[in-house]
Amino acid sequence: MALRRTGRAGACSCGWGSRAGRGADALVFTTREHKPLNRNYINACIWKPALRKAGLEPTRFNGMHALRHYYASALLESGEHPGGL
Repeated sequence: MALRRTGRAGACSCGWGSRAGRGADALVFTTREHKPLNRNYINACIWKPALRKAGLEPTRFNGMHALRHYYASALLESGEHPGGL
């Protein structure tokens, strides 16, 4: 998924298949070619090696999907409306 800045604090929109722009509508994270990041690449080549370097064995309980659920739970606990997730 490619997140784009919308210019409003805390708001993002998805930029499926579009090229990274500049300014408020630019992709937040991109490849060197300014294209959206591939989640499989991030998981295999960045996230899992970072876990191993931190002395943790990658499992389903500390993977990217678990991180997504943790973040959603933290937002709900801080008062975010479920529809905003």
